[in-house]
Amino acid sequence: MSGIPQSSAQRAGLPESGPEQMRALADREPGTIEGVLLVMTCWCTVLASGVLSPVLPQIAHRFAYLPQIELLVGLVATMPALMVSVSAIPVGWLADRLGHRNVLFGALLLYGVAGIVPFWLESIGAIVATRAFVGLGEAGAMITGTALVGLRFRGARRGRWLAAQIATANILGIFALQLGGVLGLFDWHTPFLAYTFALLLLVPSLYFVKAPAVTAKPAAHADLLPTPSRSAARATAILCGMEVVSMFAMFVIIIQMAFLFQQRGAMNSAEIGIGISCGAVGLATGATSSGALARIDWLYRTMIGFLLAGAGFLGVAFASGYWATGVTLALAGLGVGLTVPALLNALVAVVPHQALGRAIGFWTAATFIPQFLNPPIFLILRQLVGTQSRAIGFIGIFMLALGLFLAVSGKLVRLHTAATVSASA
Repeated sequence: MSGIPQSSAQRAGLPESGPEQMRALADREPGTIEGVLLVMTCWCTVLASGVLSPVLPQIAHRFAYLPQIELLVGLVATMPALMVSVSAIPVGWLADRLGHRNVLFGALLLYGVAGIVPFWLESIGAIVATRAFVGLGEAGAMITGTALVGLRFRGARRGRWLAAQIATANILGIFALQLGGVLGLFDWHTPFLAYTFALLLLVPSLYFVKAPAVTAKPAAHADLLPTPSRSAARATAILCGMEVVSMFAMFVIIIQMAFLFQQRGAMNSAEIGIGISCGAVGLATGATSSGALARIDWLYRTMIGFLLAGAGFLGVAFASGYWATGVTLALAGLGVGLTVPALLNALVAVVPHQALGRAIGFWTAATFIPQFLNPPIFLILRQLVGTQSRAIGFIGIFMLALGLFLAVSGKLVRLHTAATVSASA
């Protein structure tokens, strides 16, 4: 009889789970449940604003006696997006230091708790403060959820899950507005209960979402994380620049088209909503199609997306009626929807794993900043060209020019973004 103690696994005749086995388990190809949960992390963005939009007039009426109430209500709506824009890059850096899985769980908890608290509040100042924490949680959930898709999945499968994040978020946006409207029938506080979604998502994520081997355990000297290569940094800058253009075009659909539909025969807000929904359907269709076409090179998908978006916006500028405007807007949405997943997939492929959180942080900032840049830039453009339709037509010309540039100078673009991007990206 040996004096060396045996583990329960040895006594049972089972293989022990040493460091090598643990790393293999962490790096094992993830299943569908994990993919679905990571897709759902991006729904936090839609819920952050969508469920409250229908009750903003009720909140304004409740606090009508306060000075600057319009500004305060606007902050209730936009504070999460503002915080995401400001915090995305440092949150990404934090995820690289602490591990994406750890930050994801903390972000979901923060988002859920901060989102629900206003249900019991009667001070609009306190509500605005909690909305700032909602934005921090939203940034963490978005960045780490996307990074984990990039780290856990490979090739075309990764592309499909990234596209699913974008496509399902666009579709959910429609239902979030309806949910907020229904909950608002009870009281303006009630829609805040929808943020329990994050806490419900956290429970299965604790079990099913795994950390990849390369980031499963934060390094002992986390302050000595490797600096991304110059080529990866250059690729990140180029891809995020194209993302700014794509998102600016998306906010043209969401923000600016309401005024044009009103000029072209929309009689009420319902008809304006239907018209804008044509663009939303195009966005969702484009994102879904980009996922299905994940085996096609990202540069070709981006080029086609810019060309379609440009043609669609030009069609909007020259269309003469309500329904013709809706059809051409759907084409513009289709093009924008194609580009975003392709660019994101390329970014995930080109950036080293240890710096992916920071890169996704820059990407997230590039996604949200155009929301604030669109109104003033479009106003200046409209003043320069004279009308709303001409300004949208100018956007179309710019998108077409960018698509043609990618067609002509694709080798040059690939030279600066292909350090480690594979064709499957």
